[in-house]
Amino acid sequence: MEPTIKSLPARTVVGLGAKFISILSPKANNFEVIPRLWHEFVNRQDEIAARKNNNESLGCVWCLEGMHELYYFAGVEVTTAADAPAGMEVREIPAGRHAVFVHKGSLDTLGQTMNYIHGTWFPASGYQKRDAPEVEVYGPKFDLGSADSELEICIPIG
Repeated sequence: MEPTIKSLPARTVVGLGAKFISILSPKANNFEVIPRLWHEFVNRQDEIAARKNNNESLGCVWCLEGMHELYYFAGVEVTTAADAPAGMEVREIPAGRHAVFVHKGSLDTLGQTMNYIHGTWFPASGYQKRDAPEVEVYGPKFDLGSADSELEICIPIG
């Protein structure tokens, strides 16, 4: 699995977020926190009036403490955050270079893809991780129940 290196633009995102413990930790709780967060977000996403693309949602991950305590944000890119719905957050994703991987298949195997990216590809790549969120792009090829599903994982690199 080789990424495409791309320069991605800055984005303003509106959505919901929560802390979680990484899939790479023995104390991982991502499979409890993240699906619940997406469920809540999907039920409220129609409240976001300034949505830029109706065919795309973003999952953003910020590191809080080391590589294990993280913040997950389920949202959509907006043209303006001026009318963000009550109880939702506004986050900025900075522009920059990213290694863009395509995860194919079920979300059940996403952990394997993430382990490969962080445990195999990154150490051998020669790249350094940039201080910016990792972004999962759930676009038109994403289908939760399909083995043919695809999503992009954008890793910020320097």
